Amino acid sequence: QEAAMLHDIGIFLTKAPDIGCFGEHPYICHGYLGADLLRKEGLPHHALVCERHTGAGISLEMIKENHLPPRDMLPVTLEEKLIAFADKFYSKTNLTREKKLGKIRAEMAFYGEETVARFEEWCELFL
Repeated sequence: QEAAMLHDIGIFLTKAPDIGCFGEHPYICHGYLGADLLRKEGLPHHALVCERHTGAGISLEMIKENHLPPRDMLPVTLEEKLIAFADKFYSKTNLTREKKLGKIRAEMAFYGEETVARFEEWCELFL
């Protein structure tokens, strides 16, 4: 339960002025930045959830393209997958309106077939 509440803790370190964040890192970094904070606090399990929730997980190819630390950032456990999946249904700029599946699928498609397939697997698992 605590891991779910902490999954976005690294956002404040990113440059996302639309949601009031004025850090120096790109938004895509918020998962691993939060994970680093949680590891320093002695919360390695929570750190993995944080690190692996971004998008539908971040593949090694995307990690290389975005010059991110070479880590496994794909959700592995059921908890990691569930938090990543649930996170897709609400935008941080509008927390009052749930996104429709079609919109989420279109967003996932932007990141490639592998991302869409992972999201579809989660739809089967959780819906």
